[in-house]
Amino acid sequence: MKKKMITFLLTAAMGFAALSPATVQAADNSIATYATESTQGTIKLDSNGRAKYSNKNLSKDAVHCYRFTPKTAGDLKTIVKAKTAAVNLRLVEEFSDDVLSNWADRWSTSQEYTQTYSLSKGATYLIEVKNSVSDTSSNPYNITFQFKGYKETFPENFVNQVEEKYDARTVGLNKTYYGFNGIGSDVDWFKFTVVSKGALVYSGKASKDVYNSNGDYIDNWWLDSLGKGTYYIKISGKGHGGYNFRISDEKAARPKATSVTKLSSGKKSFKVTAKKVTAKGYQVQYSEKSNFKGSKTKTFGSTSYTVKGLKAKKRYYVRVRAYNNYLDHKVYSSWSAKKSVKTK
Repeated sequence: MKKKMITFLLTAAMGFAALSPATVQAADNSIATYATESTQGTIKLDSNGRAKYSNKNLSKDAVHCYRFTPKTAGDLKTIVKAKTAAVNLRLVEEFSDDVLSNWADRWSTSQEYTQTYSLSKGATYLIEVKNSVSDTSSNPYNITFQFKGYKETFPENFVNQVEEKYDARTVGLNKTYYGFNGIGSDVDWFKFTVVSKGALVYSGKASKDVYNSNGDYIDNWWLDSLGKGTYYIKISGKGHGGYNFRISDEKAARPKATSVTKLSSGKKSFKVTAKKVTAKGYQVQYSEKSNFKGSKTKTFGSTSYTVKGLKAKKRYYVRVRAYNNYLDHKVYSSWSAKKSVKTK
């Protein structure tokens, strides 16, 4: 009976350990690691990207560790609500000596502390929670994690960063690119070539520097009027989160010419169909005169459009062109060859 009781107590103790975050003793600058693997110690997000752990208790000078491996780059928001303002947070990379974010030294008087970490894909992180007041024997707390993933055009791993100019990724024109500056990453490099006249539009907290092919720094004043040539973008700084940029080139943005593929008559109307090209939209121009004097123009998004409210049994001359958006205005292809149609 005594042997069975001992076995039962050992089994219960092991089960309790599997349901709790591992508790370890750690000095301020040491790496706390798991004493045991535990399901609750690994952050498991729900369908909304949240995970909450309630009624945890930190003993004196103890550290609780929560393991997290993001499937994509993104921001992990950590909210701790404690009985006292004596709970501290830091972030480390598991299986390394890297302390990515050291113990915070300021507290909220509401006993709620929030910290957001910008995390790269491809690493396992430990979020450490510490009872930082030595004269407190225990400190109950609740902790909530909220993860928001970020889209990257070129997904990077924690250990596979493009940090040198000669490894710069080549990007095209008139397309938006998305990147992420994680807490463990330093630099991203990109390379692009302007065909005629270009402009760089950037959004993000990380630092941005642009150089020409000779290595000369391009002042921000000139980023909206880049001349023909090859350039490099250096985006640097740790843990600034997501950013995006777009290099617009007026000549490259101009769509190829289209043509009238179908023109049909209707009652006081006609329907025109333009040849599909890569473009934001199309325009149709029509006039009663073959030289298009006194013409009218309509803009449409698809390849077909019906012009209404015309005169009955009247011949109209018709032509089309395509357009794209460039900065704050449109750029157009040339007008197509004209065709004519007589309304009913």
